Amino acid sequence: MMFHREGERVVVIASNMGAADDPSWCVNLRADPQVSVEIGDERYAATAHVLAGEDRAAVWGRIQAAYPFFVEHEESAGAREIPLVELVRVGEG
Repeated sequence: MMFHREGERVVVIASNMGAADDPSWCVNLRADPQVSVEIGDERYAATAHVLAGEDRAAVWGRIQAAYPFFVEHEESAGAREIPLVELVRVGEG
């Protein structure tokens, strides 16, 4: 699963390679947003929050600038808005 860091923020991208449907893991996070994050040697409990509105738009713009292939994923996804899911460390935010 690909993630994008913005400072302390960790955002996972549910592009599903531009498919018309969200990936199963995203559907599962919506049903149960409590997760365990493992990045390198770091492990922590987090809550998944789907970004929306201006925050999502700003983050999505920066992700597309950093990883241009997401422009193609967005085009392929058609009407589906690709979810961006922030993993917020438990006890923060």
